[in-house]
Amino acid sequence: MNFKKIDRSTIKCYVSNEEMEAYGITVEELMTDKGKARKFINYLLEQARDEIGQIEINSMMTIQIQGGGGRASA
Repeated sequence: MNFKKIDRSTIKCYVSNEEMEAYGITVEELMTDKGKARKFINYLLEQARDEIGQIEINSMMTIQIQGGGGRASA
C-alpha cells in the first residue's frame, strides 16, 4: 500500500491486487458488496492515518478505482 497526501482533505491510496487479495476482497466486490467495500475503505483510512497522519473526512467522499499495473487506487 502506498499513500500520498494531495491536500488537507485529499489522499491517494495505491493498493495492489495482491494486497486486496490478502485482505480478502476483489475489485468486483468493491463494486457490488457495499458492506465489504465499506469495511475495506475504513481499513484503508486507518492505514492512511497511521502512515500520513490526520485525515479530514467529510460527509462526501469520492473513491476512484483504477486498474492497470496490478494496482487499485482508492
